[in-house]
Amino acid sequence: MCKYFKGIEDISKLSRNLILLLVAVFISNVGNGIQVIAINKWIYDKTNSAALIGGVVILDYIISFLVQFITGTIIDRSNSKKIYLLCDLLRAVIFFVLSISMLKSDVPVVLVGICVALISFITTVYRSCFFKLIPMLVREQSDLLKVNGLNSTLTQFGLLLGTVIVAPTIVLFGTSVAVMLNGLTFLLSAIIVIFIKFNYVKETCSRNNSINVFEDWAEIMSLLRRDKTLKWHIVISSADVLVVNFFNILLVPMVSAWYLNSTYKVSLFDGAFTVGAIVIGIVVGKVKDKFGIKVSSWIGIMVQGLAYFALCVCRTTPFAVVIILTIGFFNGYSGLIYQTTLQNRISHEVKGRISSFKGFVISIISIILIPVMTFCLDNSILSGMLCSGCIIMIFGMTAFALNVKRGEGYLIADKGISN
Repeated sequence: MCKYFKGIEDISKLSRNLILLLVAVFISNVGNGIQVIAINKWIYDKTNSAALIGGVVILDYIISFLVQFITGTIIDRSNSKKIYLLCDLLRAVIFFVLSISMLKSDVPVVLVGICVALISFITTVYRSCFFKLIPMLVREQSDLLKVNGLNSTLTQFGLLLGTVIVAPTIVLFGTSVAVMLNGLTFLLSAIIVIFIKFNYVKETCSRNNSINVFEDWAEIMSLLRRDKTLKWHIVISSADVLVVNFFNILLVPMVSAWYLNSTYKVSLFDGAFTVGAIVIGIVVGKVKDKFGIKVSSWIGIMVQGLAYFALCVCRTTPFAVVIILTIGFFNGYSGLIYQTTLQNRISHEVKGRISSFKGFVISIISIILIPVMTFCLDNSILSGMLCSGCIIMIFGMTAFALNVKRGEGYLIADKGISN
């Protein structure tokens, strides 16, 4: 088993700047772990509606859909570190304000939904920045998957710590204190990011930094036309985001209906998902060597879809923990494969826009599919679970079909493509 952890030894070459960035990500994800459970439980307790939880997610995607194109070109033309830092600071301020509002008054659900949507939009920009920044700090391109895996592990450790903290915090002190802790994590993350140095100024300054949205996106459309499999790469990668969204929407209603509405079981199941993602972050390199890129592009998605069906079969707590851990493992694996291969196949100058285009695609797919899933979920937990499994399986079967059709696999750029 030790050979699977050998990849961690290879990360001993990490630079100080990369370590600081990973620590900042870890701390901010403690806040994300608190946020998902605290906000979703607050909304469900106030409204008893899974559809409203889904509605908050959809509102986020609608806002992201409207602004993705401008954010992508700004990230490619601007100092990405400053935007990244601003994202952390804005999230901290919003959570501080929301916490104080919850403490002093009965906050309208609409206001909480708007705050969450703003946070989600800021997080979308933040992720596009991170997608572009982290390859700058990796010395060898061959190490990118391992570094992404380490980042995933630290991210999930942060989420796990957040889920461990949130249940007793809510029980003992209330949701407002949990939300305040969330804001503190983003503030601390921002302070750490201040000390990170990125050696990318000369590269970006050699370009014309004036923002012309139409020209910038015409360049991306040209790339998508030339590299035909890039579109499928981006579309299929949205399956892993859908799995996370479906899980977050399903979690509180599922525990409420099937597990006696236990707050601690919400944390247990969310923690199981996180543990699975932590493990794959450590062993991702060895698993990729075993499966190869072609098989990896579909097997993770297929297993996640099947796991949703398995949750319907047996509702005992130990079985659910194992299945949810499996979902987290393969969700993390599939996400790492798609992210790393996407970062490797495109040039630095277009990473911000490609990440935004991916967010745009995810927004469209989520706006269409989340209402379908929540409609089924409000009918019954079983219907929502089956609907989620079917949707993910469709993505998995599409990925499998694409690989059968294309010999090299669709996560590799078409030959002769330059971008």
